[in-house]
Amino acid sequence: MADTTPAASPEVPQPTPAAAEPPTPANPSAQQPYTPGPATNALAIISLVLSVIGISIAGAITGHIALKQIKERGEGGYGIALAGTIVGWVGCAFWIISWIFVLIWVLVLGGTLWGLSSMPYDYSY
Repeated sequence: MADTTPAASPEVPQPTPAAAEPPTPANPSAQQPYTPGPATNALAIISLVLSVIGISIAGAITGHIALKQIKERGEGGYGIALAGTIVGWVGCAFWIISWIFVLIWVLVLGGTLWGLSSMPYDYSY
């Protein structure tokens, strides 16, 4: 025997209401405006720039001054000042090591080239 129960009608999706707009505050001026973070310390930027272009001792010194100012004033730029200080001191170390090598090279090689070596002269003509 055939099933005499009526076929279940497929459910028709009901239309969803339009997306509701977010409620607007009663006082539009009550919305908080965007507040930027603290200003970046100018000496921090100067420190990093001086360190990168090769004036490393000035970059290290201005970096230390910037770190002190940032701590006292609550300004931004701590990472920049720290990077300028580190790069400045690494640059200073590089220059010191370079000058030591140049000095050794001049003393050793220059002494042998100009006859200033510690080897005794041969006077047997």
